[in-house]
Amino acid sequence: MKSDNALVLVAREDGQVIAYSLSQICKRHPLFKEVDYGYIYDLAVKSEYRRRGIGEQILGKILEWFKSRQIGRIELMVLAKNQIGYSFWKKHGFVVVAHRMFLGK
Repeated sequence: MKSDNALVLVAREDGQVIAYSLSQICKRHPLFKEVDYGYIYDLAVKSEYRRRGIGEQILGKILEWFKSRQIGRIELMVLAKNQIGYSFWKKHGFVVVAHRMFLGK
């Protein structure tokens, strides 16, 4: 992801990756009020490193990066059964605005 519109963060301990995130600045159709928006594709912390503030630190850097680029709207997707992820995002002010539904596999 070599791009000025993408951000990859990696947290390591003793040379081992313990967390990472992938974020990007995306564009909507020009009919939308806000054409540019931020999207967080992934933010993952190995289970044995959770509840130590690592996810919050990474999210803080992501939010700073979006803010420095004047991005006011940030979106992400959380799987319905991912209660840990859902709780994390909700704790940090994210709200549900839609339910994405699928048919088939």
